[in-house]
Amino acid sequence: MHGRILIVGNEYTGAPTLAALASYYSGADIVTLAVPETVKNTVASFSPNLIVKSLKGDKLSLENLDEIVELAKQHHVFVIGMGAGKYKEVVELTNEVLKSVNKAVLDADILTKELEIPSNCDCILTPHKGEFKRLFGFDADINTVKITAREINATILLKSNEDIISDGIRVRINRSGNAGMTVGGTGDVLAGITAAFFTLNDAFWSASAAAFVNGKAGDLCFEEMGYNFTAMDVVRKIPFAIKECL
Repeated sequence: MHGRILIVGNEYTGAPTLAALASYYSGADIVTLAVPETVKNTVASFSPNLIVKSLKGDKLSLENLDEIVELAKQHHVFVIGMGAGKYKEVVELTNEVLKSVNKAVLDADILTKELEIPSNCDCILTPHKGEFKRLFGFDADINTVKITAREINATILLKSNEDIISDGIRVRINRSGNAGMTVGGTGDVLAGITAAFFTLNDAFWSASAAAFVNGKAGDLCFEEMGYNFTAMDVVRKIPFAIKECL
């Protein structure tokens, strides 16, 4: 009843694991983490909560297409990008998988000019400013984020000191969060929260709520620890952030 999420990782194990744990802490029922068989045991060892599926090979490739599509059919939201590595073939694989899924959260390494957003898939993109420029070729601000979201028919959650969220029609600014969240991994956490909310809600609301909750969890970390916290600390604060919102 609270959603099933498929997160596909590559040989970099930490980032997709953070996203998966963040999805669980955000209320998702089932989170499946699919990774190459060579890193499956490493990923599974991080937490007993994780459901880890093995993909053929030591890195993602187009040979994994059929098994990923089959897994995706059993889940509500498909997530890829964090820890994927900057490989052209991974982007090509993603483009093919997107043709067969209804909802997707796209992050980090997958956000390149080769990425194709199909009309059948409701997508949320979660770039920071550098990734936005790499993907679209120009700087991000409120106007360019809104115009671009309309042109690609997707929702963009731009990560910044003030997050910008737009579906091409509406725009929201999120101001929760603090400078301690520049630590590595908080973007992966955001993608996981976004996916959890996206299982049962529309893209614009999910992206907006996820940006706020992620930042609020970071603010709770700051109140307790100052600036010296990690992405995993943010994950653990997600339930408390949601509880305060409710």
